[in-house]
Amino acid sequence: MLQQALGLLVFATFALSQSYAPNEVITLTKDAFCLVKNISYSQCDKQFESFLREHPNIQKCSEGSLIFSNRCSSSDEPLANNVSYSRKIMDFSLRLFQTAYPKGSPDNYILSPVMVQTLLSYLNDGASHATRREMKTVLQLSMKDLKEIRGAFQPTSAEATQPKYKLDFASQIFKSPEIELLPGFQNSLDRNNVPIQEMDFSNKHVAANKINQWVSISTRQKISSIVDERSLDPTTQLLLLNAIYFNGTWRYSFNNTVRDTFYLGGTNRLPCKMMNLLEELRYGYTGPDEDDKKLSWVELPYKGDEMSMILLLPAKRFKLDEELLNFDIVDLENILAEIAKNNKGKIKVQLPMFVSESEVSLVEPLQQMGLRSVFSGGRPFAKLSDTNVKISNVKQKSFLSVNERETVATSVTKVGVVGLALPMHPEFIANQPFAAIIVDKKLKIPLFIARISKPVRP
Repeated sequence: MLQQALGLLVFATFALSQSYAPNEVITLTKDAFCLVKNISYSQCDKQFESFLREHPNIQKCSEGSLIFSNRCSSSDEPLANNVSYSRKIMDFSLRLFQTAYPKGSPDNYILSPVMVQTLLSYLNDGASHATRREMKTVLQLSMKDLKEIRGAFQPTSAEATQPKYKLDFASQIFKSPEIELLPGFQNSLDRNNVPIQEMDFSNKHVAANKINQWVSISTRQKISSIVDERSLDPTTQLLLLNAIYFNGTWRYSFNNTVRDTFYLGGTNRLPCKMMNLLEELRYGYTGPDEDDKKLSWVELPYKGDEMSMILLLPAKRFKLDEELLNFDIVDLENILAEIAKNNKGKIKVQLPMFVSESEVSLVEPLQQMGLRSVFSGGRPFAKLSDTNVKISNVKQKSFLSVNERETVATSVTKVGVVGLALPMHPEFIANQPFAAIIVDKKLKIPLFIARISKPVRP
């Protein structure tokens, strides 16, 4: 199985306690409140409004601000909390996936939110105070988090010589000679090992070729381009890229692939190549109890059992969009907790082969999540350069391929869960639109999230 993702950025010219003392300074954001309180994304607005009504002295610090406090000042920032970086990534990943979700679209939809989150977070040290506060609120990651994430994904010497799967990360900045980076931001990039290459964007043909060559190499030729000569803006000052490539072989290979039917609802259907597997696997459902299931899930591990694909099917047929938009961090955490218990049962899995590519601009979804100033005027990156710059686009291109033997993926950028207790040989039949999450179980980080509605035709 192969998965890849490309992230692109283009530049143009709180820990909250249950109660607090009367004199205690409280500074928080809605997202931080809901994250710490384990409140689902769909219930976040309602619960936060209720909290504010109960604490009338906590007010929004300024018009357009995401910060709420009982003592606002120009320097207020969300208080640091002890939330792990993996939980911050889970939370951001699900929120971005749901905000950008193309509800009702007939096409496959794939995203690697962690690549967007880390790429944007590299700009923290170049942002103005107000923009930095906004970025920390939405993106959540600190520079310490980025360092730990980078170290966690570095293979050990044993893994490098005998890899169980292929997982590559790469970052690159292309910089116009017309812009000079300020020393503080330059030092930040050096500390994070982000390479910088000068690029004359006015020579659109040469620039596009060099950028796409980096993309092709970083994704092992699965994604050949991210820009084209016609769309490349010659006034570009900085272009930031990151790429992720994953290739994993199933721990349990599928067999007996047959021609079958994939149902889309109503009279809509597609022929597909349906793979079959009968194996001892970890599986379960989300929902309050067995009589009120939301999503059924099954884990398909890769060799080494550190990486897995988690498949999700709606309990109510053809209701995937509705259930995915209500799927939250607690659901995912509980699924991973069930997987960690290692309670297996024999289950029949039918999964269609699929290959999918997607390209999406994430500017509007990020703005909806509260990341606004980075795209506007007013010198949002005053500590990056004396040149006035802003982000003009955030784009991700992804590729996902699944067959009997492997997965290949790449990208350039409250309800409990319980184990199923069903009769022998329960079934997980993915002959309708379904979702897939590729996770690093050791780090508890989702690398890719996908909704699949178009399988490979025979």
